Amino acid sequence: MPSTASIAHRVAVGAGWLMGWRLISRILGFASTLTLARLLVPADFGLIAMATSFAAVVDGLSQLRVQDALIRNGAGDRDSWDTAFTLQAARGLLTATVIVVATPATVAWFGEPRLAPVLLVLAGLAFLAGFENVATVEFRRTLRFGRQFVLLAVPRLAGLATTIPLAFAWRSYWALIAGMAALRLSTLVLSYLLKPHRPRVTLAAWHGLIGFSLWAWASTIASMVWERSDALILGGVFGPQDLGTYLLAFEIALLPITELVAPATDALFPGFAAARAEGSDVLSSTFLVIATLLIGVVPAALALSASAAALVPVILGPRWELAAPLIAILSPVCIFAPVSYTCGTMLMASGYVRQHFLAMALASVVKIGVVSLAARTQDLLLTSAVLVACVAIESLAFLVQLRRLGRLDLRRWLPTLGRIALAAAVTGTLAVLSGQGWKPASPQDPTGGLLTGAALGFGTCATFWLTLAAAWWYAGRPDGAERRLVVLLAGVCSGLGRSRLLRNVSRRRPS
Repeated sequence: MPSTASIAHRVAVGAGWLMGWRLISRILGFASTLTLARLLVPADFGLIAMATSFAAVVDGLSQLRVQDALIRNGAGDRDSWDTAFTLQAARGLLTATVIVVATPATVAWFGEPRLAPVLLVLAGLAFLAGFENVATVEFRRTLRFGRQFVLLAVPRLAGLATTIPLAFAWRSYWALIAGMAALRLSTLVLSYLLKPHRPRVTLAAWHGLIGFSLWAWASTIASMVWERSDALILGGVFGPQDLGTYLLAFEIALLPITELVAPATDALFPGFAAARAEGSDVLSSTFLVIATLLIGVVPAALALSASAAALVPVILGPRWELAAPLIAILSPVCIFAPVSYTCGTMLMASGYVRQHFLAMALASVVKIGVVSLAARTQDLLLTSAVLVACVAIESLAFLVQLRRLGRLDLRRWLPTLGRIALAAAVTGTLAVLSGQGWKPASPQDPTGGLLTGAALGFGTCATFWLTLAAAWWYAGRPDGAERRLVVLLAGVCSGLGRSRLLRNVSRRRPS
């Protein structure tokens, strides 16, 4: 049985693989987004968002998370794989059927007849997804994230290679649909090439999977409602044009989460599941993970918020001008999201699936209610601010669940969180006093806008980290997230002969 230290090392390597995948994916995706933003109009993005949001909600209703059950239970036998495949194939058929049947009602809700053929294509893709090779879960269960990297990266490249040329040729939202189809088909084929397995229809191991999956299913529904409800609500109120602008702004504002927090928590789930199997109390390290993620996420969120007004008109063009204030408003989501991401992963990996569901269900109900009320004002900026408040409530709901389990030692981590808050306050204040933060660029000087935005981004991150380092040093270099990052950096540099200074810095100063 691997030691806890070995598991931690493999989790760190896995996080590196997944972050590498995210980095490559985001570079390609960001270049694709910039290209598509010039070729397509916001209404095209909004139309696709309406269709994919509805399809995702339907998919969530039948999602049993059997792969997570395989990881948590340590099941790697053929019966477990084949049972999971059978359940997955049935889910794909059910999802496709529901999408087809509900298409007329969905078209009527959004008042957008162009949705009908798009939804039918998405139904076909959902059906295909049910036949992907479930045995690839072994890559995650055994922490072999190199193959998982390939399984994610190659289909992504296939999708982009399809979308961009067709967008140039068609100038239509159908280019986006074609890219989705290429991604789905390549994932299906590659899953069997990377992990040869001939599945058979059986339910022999259903009890071990469903026992975990029933609460996981409820939790998935709550999570899907949480993630997609804003698009469904705003699409019906504001229409595809404003919805497309909002969703692109939200995607950009969430870059620190999608590129840092999401891959880290993806690697944490199998790692913590393995540690739990050894008897370790993974919940006790929740705040260490949260604080460590915040050190990377908070300055990135501040940089995005402060520089959006200068960069968006230059990079995306005048049709996306409304995205700049939306990014500035939505970026603070990144301050709260690491809490819910980390707590949710900890609860699921530790088997507290019911508690995960309760937190997500409460947050989803609150979000639907307050966003629906805010949308009635027809003010997209106000509605975006309300969404940020909803994410804060979601984080609080997860903390309450941890508190009820008796695993929330907030007082121990208050000094670390206080130093992070101090660094954020100093950084934001200096950005305002500079006269450049949150200031629109001149349309006549795009080069100046790019330089200003880049300087703001670099200066914001540097100011935050220097302020945090100074506060940590003044406090006596105590144990915490800062020390963990210094030790990690020392390990990275150990092969370069540059780690002696970092090792000295990481030592706690004598009282």
